[in-house]
Amino acid sequence: MWTAINVSTVVRLLYHLYQGPIGIVTIVPMGLIYGYTYARTRQLWPLIFAHVLIDIVGLSELGRMLEDF
Repeated sequence: MWTAINVSTVVRLLYHLYQGPIGIVTIVPMGLIYGYTYARTRQLWPLIFAHVLIDIVGLSELGRMLEDF
């Protein structure tokens, strides 16, 4: 189980590299939590919902930054 979680976390990190160093700090823990949660529950929709919420928060913060610019 942990091999699969770690491999999926690395893949997730690779396609988020454009985020720079902050991506490592945020993507790795999220990948581990998402992988572990999926391995325990076998439910994908709660993880999709959590990812959407995180994206909404991130995009709203980006909108606020651009508004102030």
